[in-house]
Amino acid sequence: HMAPAFGEDDFRACKAAGLGFLQLVLPDGTFAPEVTDFAGRFCKDADRDIIRHLRKAGLLFKEEVYRHEYPFCWRKDTDPLIQYARKSWFIRTTREIEHVKANNQQVNWEPEHIKDGRFGQFLAGNVDWALSRERFWGTPLPIWINDVTGEQDVVASVEEIVQRNPEAFAHFDAAKAKDPTLKDDLMVHKPWIDEVTWTKDGEEGVYRRVPEVIDCWFDSGCMPFAQWGYPHKNREAFEANFPADFITEAVDQTRGWFYSLMTISTLLFDGAVDRSGATQDPSNVPTPEGAHPFRNCVVLGLLTDEHGIKQSKSKKNYTDPMLLMERSGADAMRWALYSATVPGQNTRFFERAATDAVREFLLKIWNVYSFFVTYANIDGFGPGSDAPAPSERSDMDRWILAELDATTAAVRKELDGFRSHLAVRHIQRFVDGLSNWYVRRSRARFWASGDGDDKRAAFATLYEVLRELTQMIAPFVPFMAESLYQNLKGEGDRESVHLAEFPEVREGRDDAELRAAMKRTRDIVGLGQRVRAETRIKVRQPLKSAIVVVATDEERQRLEQFADAIRGELNIERLDFTDQPRTYVDFTLVPNFRALGPKLGKRMPLCKKALGAADGSALHQELEEKGVIQLPLEDGTTIDLGPEEVQIRLEAKEGFAAAASHGEVVVLDTQIDERLRRAGLAREFISRVQKQRKEQDLAFDARIALTVQAEGALGAALREHEAHIMGEVLAVRLVQSDPGESALDVHIDDQAARFSLKAV
Repeated sequence: HMAPAFGEDDFRACKAAGLGFLQLVLPDGTFAPEVTDFAGRFCKDADRDIIRHLRKAGLLFKEEVYRHEYPFCWRKDTDPLIQYARKSWFIRTTREIEHVKANNQQVNWEPEHIKDGRFGQFLAGNVDWALSRERFWGTPLPIWINDVTGEQDVVASVEEIVQRNPEAFAHFDAAKAKDPTLKDDLMVHKPWIDEVTWTKDGEEGVYRRVPEVIDCWFDSGCMPFAQWGYPHKNREAFEANFPADFITEAVDQTRGWFYSLMTISTLLFDGAVDRSGATQDPSNVPTPEGAHPFRNCVVLGLLTDEHGIKQSKSKKNYTDPMLLMERSGADAMRWALYSATVPGQNTRFFERAATDAVREFLLKIWNVYSFFVTYANIDGFGPGSDAPAPSERSDMDRWILAELDATTAAVRKELDGFRSHLAVRHIQRFVDGLSNWYVRRSRARFWASGDGDDKRAAFATLYEVLRELTQMIAPFVPFMAESLYQNLKGEGDRESVHLAEFPEVREGRDDAELRAAMKRTRDIVGLGQRVRAETRIKVRQPLKSAIVVVATDEERQRLEQFADAIRGELNIERLDFTDQPRTYVDFTLVPNFRALGPKLGKRMPLCKKALGAADGSALHQELEEKGVIQLPLEDGTTIDLGPEEVQIRLEAKEGFAAAASHGEVVVLDTQIDERLRRAGLAREFISRVQKQRKEQDLAFDARIALTVQAEGALGAALREHEAHIMGEVLAVRLVQSDPGESALDVHIDDQAARFSLKAV
């Protein structure tokens, strides 16, 4: 309490001298007998002394200790915040909030629930906007108050100030004369703007600016027009670019930038607000184009580290982005963020995410491109080379072109909906199919001698795919896309991939039936490879047969169309089909507790018991034929179970191994005789030779001479499969004799061998 004898000037003098004190006035108007100096102490550390002082003075009303959450500085979580009530200038947003809500309804939000969820709820709880801040840096509040009458004067431009006082900026002019580096923009900022005053004829007093600056979030909301200098200039440019097609920021901006943009736009532009201030039904509020500052808003989650903790400078739980780009490249960082980010959800991003992007996406594309360029140069293929029409090409060519069109359509749809996170998934799937299926299954066509139609079709198809894929990925990985495009473009093409049109679906390439058949084929191959992995049978070990369970002749015919691919991928000699899976496997069905729990509740144990007691193979057949199982329970009731409500487990009979997924069953004959074992040894030997070719950095088409010394089963395998080995490793001769001292020793299973090779 300030004593009457201690005036405001005395208080300011003490404050300027750095003196801090607490002086108490007793109820009778006299000073407390003791004055305690608290200068330089942290306020919370002084609590006990203040309480002690109040108790001694007889002024303590109540003392209490209670636990509660306390606000801390978000930049340094050991610094507690002290809250003070301050006077502020406000914008009465509560009067206009219904118009802001109406404008919000015109925006497409991604994810959609933000509109009426996080953002809509924030608008529903809107309070008036505390506009002013007591700081030095910031846009000065353009309000001048007469120091005698209290009249207010608000200005909109420097011109209006000069009209009121032609010498208003004399202080800035003098400062610039001393320091010519000062930019004219600074004349409307502190400290010079605080010296700007004026008077008005016939009015007593001087108009002086209030000391506050404007909340920086108000500046952020002014961005759409402030960037153009509107309304003072560039009116046409502003109107041509407003509202924005889309904006994007993190979810915390629902209370920051998204709000300031929407609110200021609503307040400013004609037709958006009824200036009478009358309360209106929101459904009747006018919402013309232009009242909302953006048409679409993509709301991202926050970036966290690998442990899910928000990345921040204070915690230093992130790798410097510039360092990441130096290590993995800007494209890797971009792809990692695109593929990992789901709007509205936090994204775990750490260094491994960028290296994964290189391995799982960029390197796959580069390897396909490198494969194409290598063999295109060997065979002299170039843009414009003659090739059969797409309709006359192989099933594999027509499939990858149909997949390309389907991917193009899907990516366009997702990007039009501002769902880039879904667009990249379509691209990723396509690249996987291109690399791991099309190119791998088509290698022999590119290696073939001569210049046949099939070889030219393969080159033309891969070229078309790479060209369009390069244009498709350009917005996501711009640097790699440009590098590929510069080598792939032909005469008449745009100078840069970023000037080329985004790919479109081409007429005549769609083939839904072929795509469905190939998908089933790849699913069968995936199941067969799973069986190999689970039984630990090496991929290079040939097996006698695979048996695929089919329900109809039509299904069999679709798979027979790609029987060579299935045999090659599964390394089997024969592909068989059956509609009697019980010949090879026994089925057991168990309930899918997650799916059935809400449906059955306390009857779940009855269902489990009934499934366990039933003939699993018979139930599986019923499910395959009817799409539903009618299962009697002990309580006399019968329940219907669909494919998603049961889990199918199978056990292969002796000599076989099997796997099932989504109604598909693949069985492998796992019995390996000596003939099959020798074939496996030959394939393993081929792998060792190919590795040695690579280590010697031989050209792709280099021919070699091979000398081998091997005994036992491996020697027999090399003699039995000599022609196949020579063809695979491009050997002009294979001699079984002592390869000399420089030979390489290898061990395959329990077999040893020595070999040497040289280019010829």
